[in-house]
Amino acid sequence: MARLRLRDEALLLGLAGLVTGASCAGPRGGSEYRFLADADTNEERFLTGATRKEADRKADDPAGRLEWPGPPDEPRVRYLGEFRSSEDVGARTGNWFERVLFGEESGHALVTPQSVAVGSGWAAVADPNVGVHRFSPRGDYELLRSFVEAGPSGQREGSAGGSGGASAPVAVTAVGGETLWVSDAAAGCVFVLQGQGRARELGRGVLKRPGGLAYCPVSGVVRVADAGGHEVVLFDLEGRLVGRVGRRGAGAGEFNYPSHVATAADGRWAVADSLNFRVQVFDADDRFIMQVGGKGNAAGNLALPKGVAFDADGNLWVVDAQFENVQAFDREGRLLMAFGQEGHGPGEFWLPSGMCIDEKNRMWVADTYNRRVQVFLILREGSGADGDD
Repeated sequence: MARLRLRDEALLLGLAGLVTGASCAGPRGGSEYRFLADADTNEERFLTGATRKEADRKADDPAGRLEWPGPPDEPRVRYLGEFRSSEDVGARTGNWFERVLFGEESGHALVTPQSVAVGSGWAAVADPNVGVHRFSPRGDYELLRSFVEAGPSGQREGSAGGSGGASAPVAVTAVGGETLWVSDAAAGCVFVLQGQGRARELGRGVLKRPGGLAYCPVSGVVRVADAGGHEVVLFDLEGRLVGRVGRRGAGAGEFNYPSHVATAADGRWAVADSLNFRVQVFDADDRFIMQVGGKGNAAGNLALPKGVAFDADGNLWVVDAQFENVQAFDREGRLLMAFGQEGHGPGEFWLPSGMCIDEKNRMWVADTYNRRVQVFLILREGSGADGDD
């Protein structure tokens, strides 16, 4: 089994060592295709490495699909594609005059993508070394950066386009159709972006090192995993502090550097309790329900859980940055499947981090050290190889 390495936040926490992971089922299917829209929609596709006609042909050809697990098991996950830069969404850099004189620029590439959020007709990627990439399938693209800058009084103010102040956006989440919340680990706060212009700031003095965050429509709050405070902090949509869950420890409802959080449609929520090697699940009223994972190398164990998300059936999906795979658990915490291994191909990962699952049951994974986001379709149980409901 492959030697797995610790980097990312694990290095920051002073961890080092070698861990071996459980083997995962290999993919079925052959050639790779890359597009991020469902075949039965009218959305524009993000294409890389293939023409639109070629991508459509492979999408309709079962022999060209990559799916996990392999036969004889029924597939549960289908590879859709990846993107690495603004060019992959059709965005062009510079104005027409600059392009005539100097040619096309290389575009804005992902450097260390750590978190993904999908809203109404757009997606955003938190890249702490660059900023926040926001784009749409139509080819619209903008890079949001330098959220913290010096104002007229010398005080730091939130901005989506300034050039001053330390800023390290590490996580994003969609709140409603257009609003984007961004965790900034360097600034120690969260920024709220609504359209263009200045960002609203919240949580300064409350949060120590904010990480993953997730909106819960059931309770109307945004939960923020505060790794530095070993707790999950709750804000309402006006930015007011409305609750705190947890303290440092290894018991139920206690955390050791929590990194990511996710919310299910029924109000349940999960937090990656990273250095306790587990994910904890709570109900909508913040009462502990169960934990999944635990330290070890057996199926269902976790080594460094990071991104978490719930699918349309309420199953919990977990990215493990050290095992470099994705695992799925049902509502009772039973392991359903795992896929992925260290590598650079489709369905392989190199220290992955955040993830999200959108309303179309597409799973978006920040494959951090491969400098890309990979996208998969979660197939409903009993849908068969074609993925039809």
